[in-house]
Amino acid sequence: MAEMQRASFHDQRWPALLAALPAALDLDETARSSGALVRRRAIGDAAALLRLALGYGPGGLSLRGTAAWATLSGLASLSDVAVLKRLRGAADWLGQIAGAVLSARAGYAAAPEGSRRIRLVDATTICPPRTNSTMWRLHASYDPAQARFTDLQLTDQSSREDFDRCIVEPGDLVLGDRGYARGRGLRHVKERGGDFVVRSGWRTQKLWTSDGRERFDLFAAIADLPEGGILDCDVAVDQRPNVRPVLIRFIALRKSAAAARQSQHRTHKRAVKRGRTPHSKTFVAAGYVFLHLAGSD
Repeated sequence: MAEMQRASFHDQRWPALLAALPAALDLDETARSSGALVRRRAIGDAAALLRLALGYGPGGLSLRGTAAWATLSGLASLSDVAVLKRLRGAADWLGQIAGAVLSARAGYAAAPEGSRRIRLVDATTICPPRTNSTMWRLHASYDPAQARFTDLQLTDQSSREDFDRCIVEPGDLVLGDRGYARGRGLRHVKERGGDFVVRSGWRTQKLWTSDGRERFDLFAAIADLPEGGILDCDVAVDQRPNVRPVLIRFIALRKSAAAARQSQHRTHKRAVKRGRTPHSKTFVAAGYVFLHLAGSD
């Protein structure tokens, strides 16, 4: 009964969902070119395949419930095994649709011919129903020019964010937040011919001088920066025995006094909420923006 109610709700929302797709997205053409809809014996067109996928995914139906609903609604006559095979074959196509929707909402324009490929990398946690405990982490890589996800990896909650979880090709420019400012992940990008721009914190990872012999004194280096001032220098990361360290560009921008106070206030609020006392250097670092960029070895 509950599944049929969900199916009925999905049927009611389907016209609005279809109308919300980008006008430039050709469902039939993309389904054909991606290989999602080669045989049309059971499913007549791409819209029917998308409706089937939404019924199983966001619609909350089981495979058996999806098969039963599709048959009763006249959408398609499929077994639960056939539904699973169809959806597995449509994975790349569904990712392309999701990317097109995100791209349209974000207002991305098509990249000029010959431009570098940008990879936006991030991860999100997934909790079981009716709980607040994290069970899984979904790692994703998104290409805004192609309007699609290029990598999706599901791990348990102990697997942290890292660039080495994504496929990097020569010339790629990989962007990530401060969770990705890790030496081994940055090495992964550089060794594969890519570059990166990563937000960093003051203790996200250990920094060394460019020759790799001494620890880089971050706070001494930024102490005399005026408001709006920028520090741009080479540092080394991923310092390990018998391994050449990775040379990167380190950039620090000192915020205005007003912006620094706002950041420090947010830092204090987060610490109070977690029952912690922030480190004194955390308040100092809140007045700056730190970036890691690929350098030349």
